[in-house]
Amino acid sequence: MTQRGGRIADGLRLLVFLILAAALAVLQLDKASEQNGSVANLVPAGLGGFADAKVAASTLESDHAKAGARLEELLKHRPMEAAHLSNFAVWAAEEDDPRAGPALSSAAKRGWRDRYTQMVVLASAVAEGKVDVAAARLDALARLKLDQQSIDMALSYLVQSEEGRQAVASRISESDYLLRRFVHFARSARPLGPDVIDTFAMVAREKPDLSCHTHGEMASVVLNSGKAGFLERVWPARCAKSPTGDFAFDGTKEEKDWEPFAWKLIRSAGLSTRSGTEEGTLTVTNRDPIRRSFAHSSHVLEPGLYAVAVSTKAGQTNTPGFRQATVALDIHCITPDVENRPRIFHAEEEGTYRVRIAQDCPIQSMVLSVSRGTAENVKVEVKPSVRTSFAPVTRAPVTSPAGDQLQRIARR
Repeated sequence: MTQRGGRIADGLRLLVFLILAAALAVLQLDKASEQNGSVANLVPAGLGGFADAKVAASTLESDHAKAGARLEELLKHRPMEAAHLSNFAVWAAEEDDPRAGPALSSAAKRGWRDRYTQMVVLASAVAEGKVDVAAARLDALARLKLDQQSIDMALSYLVQSEEGRQAVASRISESDYLLRRFVHFARSARPLGPDVIDTFAMVAREKPDLSCHTHGEMASVVLNSGKAGFLERVWPARCAKSPTGDFAFDGTKEEKDWEPFAWKLIRSAGLSTRSGTEEGTLTVTNRDPIRRSFAHSSHVLEPGLYAVAVSTKAGQTNTPGFRQATVALDIHCITPDVENRPRIFHAEEEGTYRVRIAQDCPIQSMVLSVSRGTAENVKVEVKPSVRTSFAPVTRAPVTSPAGDQLQRIARR
């Protein structure tokens, strides 16, 4: 009797183990179906959240009539599932079923992670002018890491009004996800308007500890737009640091792409760079027979005449096969709303050149390139000509980094 009871107990334990294993397998398949829709069909109907939502969405596209019955059956067992509610709302809307509105409203309250629900509610809020609701849904979509185009469209509408800019700025100041999406939106805005800059300025006021990295990204957006007048509103004085000079290479740290006025290194096959042996210089080697660009930077110089010096200084290089490379400098104008950037200066030899910055050239882009070989201790200096008079970037006392940059040059 005891032996028989032991066998029954073992059998029950095995049965419980098999049930738990089956349940775990279903859960794993359900989770996998979130990324792979083909797995959803392996999960029994009504047992999976992600799987049921995938199958229901697929059925909506292939068999609209059958989808309604399936969704109603799912909602009987899982009435709180946002994905099922949103799918049912889609089906009901196409059938002119009055239950579409309540279903979507219920999904919106429960489904912050449901893409379709957020899109519909966002569109509805934008159409009705409910800027606070729209900003909240924008934040939800930003966290889903989807639909940058939809976010851009909504932002372009919301920033047109003072209320919309304030609602967006309030959300951005609390959401790093939406902040990154806003910077992306600003980068793609054509043209870059004051409404975008006003919104970012509101964010900076609400979040005074906003990183210089973010300020630098927005300053680079402004520089690329050619609208120098916006610069002082996005690039605060606390972020303007230039320990080795305005046109020097900073060898104290890695070059940072977000610093708007710093030289930015260009990565390319066969090209290598390192800090020079002298402060503020760079050594570059090009193993390609074709001349390669290796650094670029943007600057705001007032109209006038400048002395531009390009120099290299040979070190103690005695390696076999060493070839002395030549460095070329090109200067282009960045003007508002103009895609082509006209070149105003080109030099392929070392020396000091006189370059005139015209009134219609508010921002300048400098590009350095190197021929095959090695150029050691590359250095670029820009100084005002003795015959050039300067005015600050702003007519008020200069506090912008662009104005500080000009003052440092003038003091030299």
